Amino acid sequence: MAKSKELSKKFREEIIALHKQGKGYKKIAKALNVPRDTVGSIVRKFKVEGTVATLPGRGRKRKLSAAATRFLRRQVVKNPRVTAKHLQQDLVAAGTEVSVCTVRRILNTEGFHARPMDQRYVWRKKNEAYAEKNTLPTVKHGGGSVMLWGCFAASGTGNLQRVEGTMDSVKYQEIVGKNVMPSVMKLKLGRHWTSLDLPTGQ
Repeated sequence: MAKSKELSKKFREEIIALHKQGKGYKKIAKALNVPRDTVGSIVRKFKVEGTVATLPGRGRKRKLSAAATRFLRRQVVKNPRVTAKHLQQDLVAAGTEVSVCTVRRILNTEGFHARPMDQRYVWRKKNEAYAEKNTLPTVKHGGGSVMLWGCFAASGTGNLQRVEGTMDSVKYQEIVGKNVMPSVMKLKLGRHWTSLDLPTGQ
């Protein structure tokens, strides 16, 4: 069967036209009598380069084309957690030889920088740390309870201590003796303060 590089530009454009109509690789390959891998290669190249034309210079390049750069930008905007290695593999599969370092450099130039999150990285721009797509979901665990002793005033909060085990009079006096006066000094209350005994269970 014919290889993708032997197909005419018009034939490759026909493959892309069918792809845009929503037809899968298998159906396109069967309709045009070409290998499925050939169809996939042409479509991937089109997604990266934006053209089916044969581009000059197939060797390793120091710079990416504008279309390849736009592809990288779209990918990290769509999925900020995609790795530079994965992006490099996508480009190579589309016929663009490039190193992982170059992918990182291009993304940095575009304003995207890899930031660690829970031992994983996310590509984001400056001041986008708390955008929903750039954050990791957390799991809320139910069950159990925590008893806390704390104090507060208009000027802020004082000490907060977790009560281990069961609260009794001995433990309460120990907590009060350890935390009240340091909190009063911290909050700069002087003599104007009142103690309200309300241990909080959560």
